[in-house]
Amino acid sequence: MTNSEKAATATGVRLPWEKSVKVTLGKEPFVSITLNEKGGQARCAPAIRGRHVQSTLAMGEH
Repeated sequence: MTNSEKAATATGVRLPWEKSVKVTLGKEPFVSITLNEKGGQARCAPAIRGRHVQSTLAMGEH
């Protein structure tokens, strides 16, 4: 990430939760999800122009 790019961060969100961001064409996006100390599961399903292109599920402790 360059100095001109800013990370989109959200904390304490209620589930289900959704976040939309714009990514510069030709740049690879980076997504990081951190569970709280209770752990659990999180699914990330990126979409391009409303079409889901991938889905990932993570489970476990923090």
